[in-house]
Amino acid sequence: MNLLDIKSLKIEFYNELSEMPISSLKTEITDDIQNNYVISVLNIDDVVSHMHDGNAYTTFTIDAKMEALLKFISEGNKLIPPIIRNITNDSWTVFDGQHRIALFIHLEMAAFPFLVRKDQVKYLEILKQK
Repeated sequence: MNLLDIKSLKIEFYNELSEMPISSLKTEITDDIQNNYVISVLNIDDVVSHMHDGNAYTTFTIDAKMEALLKFISEGNKLIPPIIRNITNDSWTVFDGQHRIALFIHLEMAAFPFLVRKDQVKYLEILKQK
């Protein structure tokens, strides 16, 4: 897929936790996503500025995983939002979804949905603070 085709991709997300095929994720999820997580639309700049490992997820490269993701999207499939977890009050990490985040940044998407543990929602306000 060339870069012009990538820019024209239509990104669709699952909007309901109960519809998400969590078992299809590459990361083994032991949490009960449907009962322990919420979907929250967040500004990507806010998220990246609070990542414990800086901008590690912002580099867009077309490797085998990215090619598979691009093919998956181009076939009209919906995406599970990336999963982020709070490490400390103001530090977050990507638990699953590094390639999705890199793609969304490349596509210049300002905000998109993330999955966040319910018990960590209280820390989302910190993401909005610089």
